[in-house]
Amino acid sequence: MPLSPGDKLGHYEILSLLGKGGMGEVYRGRDTKLKRDVAIKVLPETFARHAEREAKVLASLDHPNIGHFYGLVDAEDSPALVLALIEGPTLADRIAVGPIPLDESIHIAQQIAEAFEYAHDRGVIHRDLKPDNIKITPEGTVKVLDFGLQALIDNPAGVSFGTTAYMSPEQVMGECADANRRSDIYAFGAVLYEMLTGKYLFAWETEGEITAGLIKDEPKFAAVPAPLRLLIARCLVREPRRRLQSMGEARLILEDVTEPGSTLVGMYSLGPDMAPTHPLERRHKIAISAALVVAFAAGWAFEHFQR
Repeated sequence: MPLSPGDKLGHYEILSLLGKGGMGEVYRGRDTKLKRDVAIKVLPETFARHAEREAKVLASLDHPNIGHFYGLVDAEDSPALVLALIEGPTLADRIAVGPIPLDESIHIAQQIAEAFEYAHDRGVIHRDLKPDNIKITPEGTVKVLDFGLQALIDNPAGVSFGTTAYMSPEQVMGECADANRRSDIYAFGAVLYEMLTGKYLFAWETEGEITAGLIKDEPKFAAVPAPLRLLIARCLVREPRRRLQSMGEARLILEDVTEPGSTLVGMYSLGPDMAPTHPLERRHKIAISAALVVAFAAGWAFEHFQR
């Protein structure tokens, strides 16, 4: 049910509409008891039965990079979630200005990875990670929004949830959305790609384009700064078993890449001709590099101890 400014939900007063979509309408509200503004998300009636479960999930997530949950309130037949009102632009707004510089992108990506590592460790999968669901506060803190509902909606065979531009191949095909978290990892790679290039990973729109794209399209890695090419490639591998296995891995890679003189910077400088669908070729090249390093070290040691 649409709400209007001045409407009351318990001790919350509706101030204005902030946005709406398939997952409900979001309003700016006023907590008249605590004298603070909040975000009030009114869920569609079809999802009302999940409200209590989503509230419990959101209440269990206490992390500085995840939007905070305050409580649950009834809006006639549709329950509403009361959330922290986060000021600042979305990541989508930031990307609309143009590609984000490497250092800033890494800083944002580290915070996203930390939020998802925390949630995944508690069994919570997002399933709709995209720039619109990420806010950046005036202080530069990342806040991931909309955890909970997507992970709890029943997913009948053949039905996919999410936003097409960031969906993993298994989501697009309507398979069960990744009990092992790797759909979120794919979306993380797509978001990071867009941050660095200012462009969608793929410009899919129709069902035909999606089907064809899953078979033949490859990201243009030459557009991605070298230190992050392999990380993004590993996130975007089509086969989930060959994909990056956890957000913790992504966080560690991002931390190592920022370390002065890190050996991972060279290792993660994937050439533009290498795509994420060729893991054996990558392993072969890395193995050759490792063998050369070992051979060099052995030769140096032999010469040194012969003196």
